[in-house]
Amino acid sequence: MAVALIVAAKPLKAQFRDIPAAVTNAMKEKYPNATEISWEDKVTHFQAKFLNDGKRQEAKFKKDGAWEVTEKAILFEELPSAVQEAFNASEYKKWTLRTVADLENSQGGKEYRFYVRNNTVQRKYLYYDGDGKLLRESYKL
Repeated sequence: MAVALIVAAKPLKAQFRDIPAAVTNAMKEKYPNATEISWEDKVTHFQAKFLNDGKRQEAKFKKDGAWEVTEKAILFEELPSAVQEAFNASEYKKWTLRTVADLENSQGGKEYRFYVRNNTVQRKYLYYDGDGKLLRESYKL
């Protein structure tokens, strides 16, 4: 009985499909120096978590191997100054800043995502461009 409770309390990650060779090959081509690669099947895409140049990153690939986006955790100080200034001038400056990520997508776009929290109920993702323009916000549940 105790064993069943321990197993039931641990979150499970289901791997529905094998990772296609097109996806793993695309990963090797895009990030040849990546280490500690782990894969997750997210149903609509495959996600690789890995280390690259000493930084933890996540990349998403379509089933045909097409790369979609890479997310890299960064420090606030690593942001372009325009993005730092825009955030510091925003209403969210008073919120608790949890994480900052550099997002690069397959269309050549770059965004910076902030995860902020006002209290235990209000949590948001904020997306800025490199010029410090707030592109969108979304609630995090």
